[in-house]
Amino acid sequence: MKEDGTQMYMSPAKITIEEISRELKTRRTPGRRMVLVLGARTGGLFGNENFYQLMKDYSLVSFDGLTDNEKFKECYKVLNSQIFDEKSIDKIFTMTLRTLYYYREEDEYLVSLIEAGIFDVIITTNIDDLLEEAFTSRGLKAPQDYKVLTYSTQDIAKRMQRKPPKYCRIIKVFGDGKSQYKAVGKELDLEQQLKDVLVSQLQGDVLLVGYDPLWDKPMEQIFPETGGQLWYVNEEPPNTYLAQLLNKRDGRYLEAQWGSYARFWKILFDLTRYDLQRLEDTASRRPSFHAASLIEKKICVVYSRKNEIYMKRLLVHLKGLLHLRKGAKREDDLIIKWPVTRLASKSKKKHGEGIKEALASSKVAILLVSADFLKPDIRDHELPALVQAAEERNIEIYSVILDSGHVKDPLLTQSRAMNAPEEPLENMNPYEQEVVWHDLTDRICQLLMKRK
Repeated sequence: MKEDGTQMYMSPAKITIEEISRELKTRRTPGRRMVLVLGARTGGLFGNENFYQLMKDYSLVSFDGLTDNEKFKECYKVLNSQIFDEKSIDKIFTMTLRTLYYYREEDEYLVSLIEAGIFDVIITTNIDDLLEEAFTSRGLKAPQDYKVLTYSTQDIAKRMQRKPPKYCRIIKVFGDGKSQYKAVGKELDLEQQLKDVLVSQLQGDVLLVGYDPLWDKPMEQIFPETGGQLWYVNEEPPNTYLAQLLNKRDGRYLEAQWGSYARFWKILFDLTRYDLQRLEDTASRRPSFHAASLIEKKICVVYSRKNEIYMKRLLVHLKGLLHLRKGAKREDDLIIKWPVTRLASKSKKKHGEGIKEALASSKVAILLVSADFLKPDIRDHELPALVQAAEERNIEIYSVILDSGHVKDPLLTQSRAMNAPEEPLENMNPYEQEVVWHDLTDRICQLLMKRK
């Protein structure tokens, strides 16, 4: 024991990513493959700025300057407090996971390795469907190519004994966000039948990636202290519990600089693919972006400068769609910000010309409607020009009503309103406003992903 009363333990041995690659390539025979465990830091909630922005309003800790790991930890504490009931937590998760249309190259690297026979059992604590989407993007289908089992799957033990799919089984420990799940804020004790299945799998050789000591803590009750090798990959060294477990199972951990989910799979793929015939067959077909990521049109946000606080909050959500435009890195690569008041002092002839030009490169327009937005010069010139340009170019218009200080305008009937005039954003609490922004981003994402 240390002087402060904490228990001392030996630091586990380290492993290099080159060693992991070499070892995995020798384990491609059924029965010798490692079981892959994906922790919460590999899922869609971790590093999700929309999720962090929503949670920080209810935290006593400032998120400024915090790392993703620290923000994720604080989100867990907020959700486990008495602030939200189960229904509210479900709404938060549903809302956040609905925005997960973004492409993650690392998921397709992983699926490529699965196709190559590196893994055939995946255990994940994530309730999103990003991994399933990566299978779909490569033309693979369930249940013939992969099969998903959850804690609610009847007779999960018997199903594990049936003929396996072509590539792998995915066991979602906490369930699926689209149907039934257990997660933070809910009962996290694992059912006995699922425990038995997990223990039988985890007694073999295991590669554990992206474990989070808070979000994944229920996994500690089923990790056997004896069994095959255990390898740990993360951005930070293992905590006391995992360090002890690694020592007991002759485990090793990957150095932190290579431990992020995205970096790990990219490097592992590059190190592994040249020696595997299956991967050599697809070497020229490296994971590619979805067709939706090749869109050329932008999003035009039309607003009054006096409503910039709302516009900036909207931009936080829209930045999550940058992946849909090839090469987009900054918000200006996808989003056109058009403050209507900047033309108010110009001649009537020039009113509206600028907005037409902005819409020429846009697929969708968003109107942040307020009393300032509907001032006479704007109402009589820019707004009609916007509606006309939208009709001519088949541009979808969405509107968000910010305040109640204006009359219902006939021109606004040309737009799809995200909220009713009698329910403006100024009368909503932060959570209700987030629902509107999430729903708007969701609709725009689906619109942009449609093939021409």
